[in-house]
Amino acid sequence: MKRVVQSGKRSSKKRTLGALAASSTGFLTTMALAATASVGVVIATDTGTVDDSTVKWLEPIVSAISVTTLSSSTTTSNTTSMSTILAQSVLVANKPADAEIGAMAGVPAMKLGTNLAGPEYWASTRIFSNLMAGSIWTLINTSGTYVSMPGSKLDANKNVVGLLTGEGVARQLNMPTAAYRGASVDVVCKWQGSATVTMIGNVVKNMRMGTKTLSFTFVPSGSTSATMILKNIPAADPIRGIDCREKSADPNALFDPTYLEEVKRYNTIRLVKWNRAVEANTTLTWDKRIKPGDGVFNGSQGIAIEYMVALANQTKTNLWINMPWNADEDYLRRTAEYVRDNLDPALKVYVENSNEVWNYTYAVTTQARDESKASGWGGNELQGILRRYAEKTGEVMDVWASVYQGQMSRLVRVAATTHNPWAVGIILNYGQTATKIDAVATAPYFDANLKKGLLSSPEIVDRFFTNMGPKIDTYLATAKQIKDLAVAKNLRYVTYEGGQHVMSPDDLAQQKLVQRDPRMGKLYTRYLTTWKNTIGDLNIIFVDYSPINQYGAWGIREYPTQPLSEAPKAQAIELFRQSYLR
Repeated sequence: MKRVVQSGKRSSKKRTLGALAASSTGFLTTMALAATASVGVVIATDTGTVDDSTVKWLEPIVSAISVTTLSSSTTTSNTTSMSTILAQSVLVANKPADAEIGAMAGVPAMKLGTNLAGPEYWASTRIFSNLMAGSIWTLINTSGTYVSMPGSKLDANKNVVGLLTGEGVARQLNMPTAAYRGASVDVVCKWQGSATVTMIGNVVKNMRMGTKTLSFTFVPSGSTSATMILKNIPAADPIRGIDCREKSADPNALFDPTYLEEVKRYNTIRLVKWNRAVEANTTLTWDKRIKPGDGVFNGSQGIAIEYMVALANQTKTNLWINMPWNADEDYLRRTAEYVRDNLDPALKVYVENSNEVWNYTYAVTTQARDESKASGWGGNELQGILRRYAEKTGEVMDVWASVYQGQMSRLVRVAATTHNPWAVGIILNYGQTATKIDAVATAPYFDANLKKGLLSSPEIVDRFFTNMGPKIDTYLATAKQIKDLAVAKNLRYVTYEGGQHVMSPDDLAQQKLVQRDPRMGKLYTRYLTTWKNTIGDLNIIFVDYSPINQYGAWGIREYPTQPLSEAPKAQAIELFRQSYLR
């Protein structure tokens, strides 16, 4: 018997990484999934509430861990022993080529990738050398209240114009890399144009003004950030080109050097969190897109494609990008042309249409449902969504294929969907979709939804980790079924996200206990080793940096420069990479 229950899982991941949460209305119903009864796949989710809304989430096979489950299983984890001890905060080895060593017969060589968090100033990450890169303009109205910036007060280059008398704007700085270790850092800000500028915040000490420059010492103080306040901005000479970075930093560096060294460890980087237009499901045209040199790095549309390509080139890492559902054909074609002409020819670009077009956390799923209904397709609701996704994916990939004609070996066209063979089959068997893609991707997470106080004793914690091992095996057994479907169509099977999916929204201490336990690292070793030995090809973990909070614990590391000895997931991944993928 298949079980389909509404779940509150994983909406948290979207929110904590800056994605926009969609309405919870229109959840998939049990009837919408009835067609799954014909295949040998169990769909089991759990009921839970995260934050202020319950979000529908389809997860195959595994249900939430219960006290009964914890107390009954004695299965032991089949982990791989490694003797190497890595104490460094950042480790970089030679990047493996696509032809990896150590592949077993019939299993493609494994490649390791990661999703990258966005640059938001409030996130525990540092991407760009310019510390201003993670914030947008915030209007300070004449009452002194901080409000969203109207588009009418920005010019075509996202610079502030047209302020009223008494209005101002604010921008927050990302934390300098060394400050994550508790070190004080001297920061210098420079700009062009005219404005009255100051810097506020508990971390700001010894501020000094110069001619279109400002310097101060960033003294770490809890989570308080530094905020630049700007007033008296004339429309004829607006402030622009604001650049704040460490006094000792290379003035011409685009990316933080520590960040670059981290990214270099991977074969492929997925940048869905860099493209806000994907998860926000906004309309996008090439002439309205964000560009290098604009007044913000990370506007409502996300980060410029030029910066995505630059990161891939500087780190010699394959690039995975997502195309917004509502981007017009001109945007698709010009993006493809830019990537073709500027991405290192030795690198591949993976292209995916939108993101999780089956997950009602995102507005795109509702749009796809409505579009499928307008087409008059039969079948249940989820079938319609998946067919519309397949159709739209074919349209997007047709554009990219036309641009890459004669260079198709540089392009990997991806159809990504829920970790369910039935769903994969719907997409692969729709029209000519299978002939228009090169790979199928799913997200084989191993999960648990922990009630408050569940892990109340060391014995129960032991059973929790013991029982998580078989969950990994079950998820990856499903992955093998999906791989078989892909191979039958002469396609690759890869992941677009993966790793742990443990939730404990009402017990933060419990979440930290689980995530920081060395046995979490052993689970990652089991996960990656099983993938390498039985499935192979590209596995992309979610996500490089993110703090532990009530919305989840998605980061491989909690913050930049976190020692591997304090980050069991990152340590296990690095041990695995050094042992098998160098």
